Amino acid sequence: MKLKQFFIDLKDYFLSIYFWRTVLGLTIFIILILVGVSIYLRIYTRHGQTILTPELRGLTVEQAQKIVANRHLRLKVIDSIYQGIGAPGTIVDQTPPSNFHVKEGRTIFVTIKALSPRMITVPNLTEISFVQAQYDLQRLGLKVGNVIYKPTANFDNLVLAVLYKGDTLRPGDKLPQGSAVDLVVAKRNSEEAIAMDSLAADSTQDQMPIEF
Repeated sequence: MKLKQFFIDLKDYFLSIYFWRTVLGLTIFIILILVGVSIYLRIYTRHGQTILTPELRGLTVEQAQKIVANRHLRLKVIDSIYQGIGAPGTIVDQTPPSNFHVKEGRTIFVTIKALSPRMITVPNLTEISFVQAQYDLQRLGLKVGNVIYKPTANFDNLVLAVLYKGDTLRPGDKLPQGSAVDLVVAKRNSEEAIAMDSLAADSTQDQMPIEF
């Protein structure tokens, strides 16, 4: 009789709300434990893991984006150049270089070959020294072409004019990056310079004057 009552009580317990609440609570607890262990193992196994950077030179930005995304890396364009090797619109340089060990999420900085040259605003290059003018042009990505010395009595190595394809440039004019400009530079030569200045002035009466 007692055994029969035991099974009846046990059946009532299994059918009670309290039992199922207990089962549900334990199930949720076990699931949380398993999820936590899984996350921990995933982080632990990737600790110290590195990725080899891919070779991106010669690819378009769109092609490179797909490759770095598959390796859980990032891509950022930091500069563009017009001159040099490489097809327009493709990557010509990257940092870090290819086959470099990096952590997941690292950004690869790239330089691309521009489709068209960048236009450079010409600064004021007259009435400064020839050395300073050279420095300013190189800093802007322009080149010094011909250096035309003009004999004078008072100045030496002072830039008098800037020419591009024979035309006088003024501050604010724009040129394609990499263009070469000619500089007219004063050259002091005492009495000989004065005589040449006078002769040059006489010979230009029938010519279009160039402003210096």
